[in-house]
Amino acid sequence: NPGVSIRDNELKEAYDKLDEHQLHEMKLGAEAEKSIAANIVSEIKTALQKTNGCISWERLASFIAGGENKVQPVSSKTLAKYVTATEGFRYFVTQTLPQCTTEHTKKWRKRWSTNFHIFWEGAKMVANKVQVVYFHIDEKWFYSLVIRMHNKCVPALGVQGVFNRIHHKNSIDKTLAICAMAFVPRENDMRKGGNAHKLTITRCGGMVEAKKDSYKRVQKPDGSGFHYPKVPENRLRKKGEYYFENWEITGSKVCDKDGKSKFSLAKWIADTFMKDLLDLCRDLETKLGKRIHVRGQWDNASPHTEHFLLALIAELFGEYGWVWTTQPANSPLTNIMDAAIFPALAKMVSGLQGVLAGGHYLHCEVLWQLVKKAWDDYPLDRLARTFVHHSQVAAAIYACDGGDEFVQERNGLSFGVRKACRLDYGDG
Repeated sequence: NPGVSIRDNELKEAYDKLDEHQLHEMKLGAEAEKSIAANIVSEIKTALQKTNGCISWERLASFIAGGENKVQPVSSKTLAKYVTATEGFRYFVTQTLPQCTTEHTKKWRKRWSTNFHIFWEGAKMVANKVQVVYFHIDEKWFYSLVIRMHNKCVPALGVQGVFNRIHHKNSIDKTLAICAMAFVPRENDMRKGGNAHKLTITRCGGMVEAKKDSYKRVQKPDGSGFHYPKVPENRLRKKGEYYFENWEITGSKVCDKDGKSKFSLAKWIADTFMKDLLDLCRDLETKLGKRIHVRGQWDNASPHTEHFLLALIAELFGEYGWVWTTQPANSPLTNIMDAAIFPALAKMVSGLQGVLAGGHYLHCEVLWQLVKKAWDDYPLDRLARTFVHHSQVAAAIYACDGGDEFVQERNGLSFGVRKACRLDYGDG
């Protein structure tokens, strides 16, 4: 009986009553436990190697004991204390890595990192006459409801959990945004820091007219299925009114053969991005008294490689002698958006969802307002550090000969950027 204390004399009395067979079994069990304890390190090593470390401390203790119902010679807490004290121990999270192990991809990554350093070493040599502006572009889906861990339920303080009912995970509202960030490195040296600028964030879609009244799907009172009650309180859209519609991103097409609207990257670059970029360059040229050279990149998604779009970029950037490059395939870490900005913005939106919406489901228009607020509130000094970190990623890729072994190391993505960078308020 667990928890019941037994005096020594009671234990001796019970032991004396054991028959010869029971005594023999006890001696064999004691010897087996002594053997396990004597070889405990090799047993631990075998169990951890067999499971590649994917095992709880409780299961590890059972594994070493020989089964769940066996007496454990070493407790799970003792095992945890011993293993965590070994040199180099760390916890890691189950994760997937991009497919960058093929020779083609590694050569592409190595070539990208080589060109990156050749350009910036050359840029430092003309820093007294030319200022480089470096930009990154990418797209991101933001969702109206995401899994948030460690929400607080405090009945004693009148705080209950929030549960959101949806028909299916695919019916969760979402909005697509395309973002562009720029960096102006000091003396054209990424390692010396610099000033970051938020160029633009644009919602990928447009206002369309509702062709008919539409209603929410609700469950029938008898539970036999769903229907769409045509009552005012259940109406989603009214015929003739305009609402925002997410559009698929394309290279240059503004609609498909059926007339369905698309989000044209070519139109966005010509009408929005170039305007914001040129405004920044003119301000820098006036302030610094230097010629401005722009270099930027995005990924190689299909819309980004469309022939007509590439021709437009070549025309717009060729007029100024600027360069627009493509990052390596399967390499999200080579773009500050995927590496840092988007995860941070998504987390900020989730936080704002709790503060401003009580953790409730966000409808599209409210979601977009929170995305915009997160964008506006994101600190520029932190944005600048992401570009400094980006230069260290390029160096790590080169050191790994185009591979990603550095990601698998302990603190492999921490290059001490936060400690090395500090705010500079200038002469004032």
